[in-house]
Amino acid sequence: MTDTIRRATQDDLPHLLALAKQRRADYAIAQPRFWREAADAVERQRPYFARLLTAERVVVFVHERAGLVDGFAIGLLMAAPPVCDPGGDTCLVDDYVVADPSEWATTGVALLAAVRAWAYGQGAVQLVVICGHHDAPKRTMLATSNAVIASEWWYSPLL
Repeated sequence: MTDTIRRATQDDLPHLLALAKQRRADYAIAQPRFWREAADAVERQRPYFARLLTAERVVVFVHERAGLVDGFAIGLLMAAPPVCDPGGDTCLVDDYVVADPSEWATTGVALLAAVRAWAYGQGAVQLVVICGHHDAPKRTMLATSNAVIASEWWYSPLL
């Protein structure tokens, strides 16, 4: 089997949306209220992802195995918050998905390496990767990829 990491195109949009939908469903199991999917989530996400595919300071990589897209990562280059000074831009990696959780150690690592190399080439000094606390396979991969926990979000319903 041939594994390929490449820049995503508009033709990949259906695959990105399907993988993102799968991740939302998986995350909703752990936090049903916080991650409850909007009825029109895919329709809302479609134009956002389409814009990211052509935006400056953004990279979208997909992983293909045997011609099938089975993972993606989106890196957004941005300034750090004004009260922090890491010494340069940050690359935020929020939408970062693999089809099978067992693939974080391979597909996930390859996608992260591609984003890391791109961000470094753009002058960024750090990656910030979003990961749900319950997402043990992704957390394990991040911990073995020279990443450390910098922050956690705590959720409390008000109603």
